[in-house]
Amino acid sequence: MELAMVRGVMLGQDQLLVSMQKMKVHVDNGRRMIHQRMVSERTKMSGAKFEVEMFDGSNDFRLWKIKMKALLV
Repeated sequence: MELAMVRGVMLGQDQLLVSMQKMKVHVDNGRRMIHQRMVSERTKMSGAKFEVEMFDGSNDFRLWKIKMKALLV
């Protein structure tokens, strides 16, 4: 089994520290082996800005939800 956890921490106005922790779990002869790896990277955030339209109830909520997920990913 492989697990991953990603964290982002703001360092300044446009600096972001992204760290990812990867963990692999193996079971061998009844013993559990855990391998852990941590990766950190300092990145500069893009200056992209966008408007989020509020759901007003006049349209389909599922369609609005899909649009918002696409915008955030």
